[in-house]
Amino acid sequence: MNGKIIIAPLFVAALTACAASGPENPAAAENGDEPVFTAVSGEDLREVLLDAGHRVELGVDHVGAPMIGSASSGLDYQVLFYDCAEDGRCGSLLFRAGLASEDPPAREAVNNWNRAMRLSRAYITADGEAVVEMDLLIAGGVTRSLLAEAVKRWNAMLPLFADHLSESMEEPS
Repeated sequence: MNGKIIIAPLFVAALTACAASGPENPAAAENGDEPVFTAVSGEDLREVLLDAGHRVELGVDHVGAPMIGSASSGLDYQVLFYDCAEDGRCGSLLFRAGLASEDPPAREAVNNWNRAMRLSRAYITADGEAVVEMDLLIAGGVTRSLLAEAVKRWNAMLPLFADHLSESMEEPS
């Protein structure tokens, strides 16, 4: 029984020592040659998007968090930043695109998208706009390469979503 009591404080001491030996800037630890971000700024993501060939409009939202407006495959989208610290570095991102049309998409088309595409979600707003979103958790650590891969995934997903909705509207009821 005493062994268990001694192990617990040693375990806590080991965890404390590991936490204390972390990098001075927890937002950019090192992973080999590539930085690991535990939070990103609007400028960090702006650079990744520019490298991917996107236009980038960096601003702030109604609560002062970074917000990016951009486009992919001719479709406008936003990146919203969440879990932000006072320094403007944020622990999660939400990629979001809304596709408005004269006729709202069929609910079944959106449901089919959600069943088939596990890394995104779609819904229809009260105004009939079809929205697709993709979350990216930064807290815990991601590399710049992972950020770039997430942007590639988003780039590939947007035209697929638009095509999926278009095809569903062309199908007879």
